[in-house]
Amino acid sequence: MVSFLPAIETIVLSPVWGGILDRTGKGTRILVLSFLVQAVGFTLFPFLRDPAQFVFVVALMGLFSSS
Repeated sequence: MVSFLPAIETIVLSPVWGGILDRTGKGTRILVLSFLVQAVGFTLFPFLRDPAQFVFVVALMGLFSSS
């Protein structure tokens, strides 16, 4: 179930990230932000103790991976 979160977020949020890119023209910064959030999220995995924390981190990573 948790693995579906990023997929659903990508479907919903890709047009939003595309709109942000079109308005700002800062694709490189958006990609760097996405990579940083992914790196922090994966770094946090070993320290997560609660399933709710895992769901939250995966959902947060999904928000930024759809860029």
